[in-house]
Amino acid sequence: ISGTAAADLPPPDIILSLLRRYRVGFVVSLVKKHYLKQFTLFGWTHVTLLFLITSSHLMIRNVFDGVIWVILPCAMIICNDMMAYVFGFFFGRTPLIKLSPKKTWEGFLGGGFSTIVFSLLLGHCLIQFDSMVCPIEYDELGNTLNTNCSRHPVFQPVQFRLPFAEFLALLSSIPWYQFHWHTICMASFASIVARSAAFSLPDFSNTIPGHGGVMDRFDCQIIMGIFVYVYFHTFIMVTSPHHLLRQVYSLRPSDQLKFYEALTEGLAKRGIVPAV
Repeated sequence: ISGTAAADLPPPDIILSLLRRYRVGFVVSLVKKHYLKQFTLFGWTHVTLLFLITSSHLMIRNVFDGVIWVILPCAMIICNDMMAYVFGFFFGRTPLIKLSPKKTWEGFLGGGFSTIVFSLLLGHCLIQFDSMVCPIEYDELGNTLNTNCSRHPVFQPVQFRLPFAEFLALLSSIPWYQFHWHTICMASFASIVARSAAFSLPDFSNTIPGHGGVMDRFDCQIIMGIFVYVYFHTFIMVTSPHHLLRQVYSLRPSDQLKFYEALTEGLAKRGIVPAV
């Protein structure tokens, strides 16, 4: 559990006892002729809680992997939502889907293109700061959290050679970050998948004239947060000693000692450290 010491959690026997009481309470509350409705509500409640809690947990994990993995995707959703409205308002002519007649192809494509350009510019600015790209790690000496690290290769500048560079005398290559390719992928997801899967919730207010309230800008943040977590741990994350150490510190003290003993024994068998 990110940000929570395992030692502060209730013992497993207490958790199991609470779960048993919860199940018994649900069974006692059942009423004849309403079983179907009650079990349906029971199922939807669990699915909703699982979805919200899982997505919130993954978004917190994104923060510990680097603040940029939260700020940039959040800005992508907001930019796409607003620019799709702007392009649709001024240039919209072709309806996108029948379920939402106000959405147009012009707004969809204009919002997607604007999101990619905006994300590249914002991402380029954010990766200049170590506090944005470095994972949050625990400093034992200072007993604090810090964001000092050796930068991941995706955040290190390289020279990108342009196509047909032999015909460009002055501009044959440009400074580039591998992170920009990942930015394009995330911006495309925010524009195509997350935008299409937005929840059909009514506007919370009219803070933005003609386009709902402030909360309507965040209708896809849950989906985007889950995608960023899976994308980062699939294509970008490199396991490091600091990352593993952070997971070890989240264990109970007794489990940390067991991990230490097992690691020491394994290293001794392999001849890496002298046997104790």
